[in-house]
Amino acid sequence: MKSILFSLSLLFLCIAASGQENKVVKKAEKINAKSQEISRTSEKVKEQANQVATNTKTVVQNVKSVIKIFEPIFAIHFKKKNKGVRKEAGTNNEPVDNRQAPAEPVLTTAPVANNNTGTPPQPVVTGEYPPVANTASAVAQQAYSDPGVPENQNYNPDGSANWGNQHNAEYGCYLDAVTGTVLFGGDAEESPTSVDLIFLAPNDGQNTYYLVTPGFAHDGSADCFWGSCTTNNPTRSWKNVNESEVALTNMTGAQFEKIQYNTQLSGAVKNARGFAGWYSSPGSKLDGKVFAVKTEMENRTAYALIYVVKHVGTSGSSGHLKIKIKVTGFDNNGDGNPDVSAYEVRNN
Repeated sequence: MKSILFSLSLLFLCIAASGQENKVVKKAEKINAKSQEISRTSEKVKEQANQVATNTKTVVQNVKSVIKIFEPIFAIHFKKKNKGVRKEAGTNNEPVDNRQAPAEPVLTTAPVANNNTGTPPQPVVTGEYPPVANTASAVAQQAYSDPGVPENQNYNPDGSANWGNQHNAEYGCYLDAVTGTVLFGGDAEESPTSVDLIFLAPNDGQNTYYLVTPGFAHDGSADCFWGSCTTNNPTRSWKNVNESEVALTNMTGAQFEKIQYNTQLSGAVKNARGFAGWYSSPGSKLDGKVFAVKTEMENRTAYALIYVVKHVGTSGSSGHLKIKIKVTGFDNNGDGNPDVSAYEVRNN
């Protein structure tokens, strides 16, 4: 009898243990399923996070593609009562938002070589730059509502700067293209890495005009451009210089005025041919010409277009160029507009 009771007890214990084991197995299966679900959710979250990061990068790239160019003369060298907000003529002075990405500039042109000997070729333009997007009238009808007044005699009310030759006692012959600053010899010598281009007109009776880069002048190649080959070349004593490049573009002044965005400016610079350390124009003034300038140094990068509005005088003490400048826009806060502070930092 005792043996039977013992056997029954053992059987009940085995059944109970088996039932508990089944519960443990089922619980383990549930935990495993939950773990897999969490893992899948984690992967999905990770995938979504990566997608957000990709989208953010895309947005940033899109914002950067519509950054406006910088006009340093208006922005830095004009004293303004109000901030000079560009407004559309004929619309009750309502601000116009032009921040819609334009197409790349399209020019179907014959390349213009940088002519260092002989008569420079005439620009041949058979294409047209696209109009600025989202405007109610032509760019030529736009104006700054409050451009202010020029800070000194180096700058004119139309937004041009007076860039003298080396004989001009009123206007300097050194140009900082990034900030649109015209410098005399003393200032240029103190800050040589701020100089991107030099305007020279030897008074040898030949009426040849030169745009010379600091790197080209510094190594002595431009010694004879200063007047005679025995004239002192001030750049020889500079310790550091920008090895910039210059080229004549086939743009017109009207096309220059239409350039409003970085994509347009970079396209115009890329279309220029024959970049070199100097450009010469024997016996022909520079009126109406548009030049592309590249400075690519470790601590300074600048891409600029320089439009010669008027060439005044020749190689004498009154000789100078009235120029307008547009450079790459640097946008720190992502609003599509260049920030003046970025240019002040880059000029130091």
